[in-house]
Amino acid sequence: MTRQGFSVIELLVVMAIAGIVMGIAALNLKPLQGDLQNSTSNLAGHMKKVRARAMASTSAYRVVYVSPSELRAEVSAKCSDPSSAWQDAPGFGFVLEDPIVLVNNLNEGTEMVCFSSRGLGNASPTFTLRDDRGKKRQIELYRGGAVEVK
Repeated sequence: MTRQGFSVIELLVVMAIAGIVMGIAALNLKPLQGDLQNSTSNLAGHMKKVRARAMASTSAYRVVYVSPSELRAEVSAKCSDPSSAWQDAPGFGFVLEDPIVLVNNLNEGTEMVCFSSRGLGNASPTFTLRDDRGKKRQIELYRGGAVEVK
């Protein structure tokens, strides 16, 4: 007499393999979430990177508004230094990918936040990003360095 069907072990193995394949597929589809969400995450990560660099180098780092699609970082001994003491921090520029722009109405060269050598910000700015369809997302940066994406 021959039996037809599957054993419980066989079914569990197939379900485990299917779960692994779906997990891998989900991770590969994550970059397709949208330009606005990706840019928001990238900007939040950039702020954390600048803060971490300030603490690692025991210098002050500030983020400066360049244009609606670009920010740059500058370094000096402390946040209260005069403008002439600040130098461009190579490798710490940030450019938003088209069509995402910052909608904060700022003038070129405006300091958005300065992180002290202890990683504390001198302000709690909110960055608003907008895409070409008018959708907006905000990033709020807290003085202690925490970043909240809204």
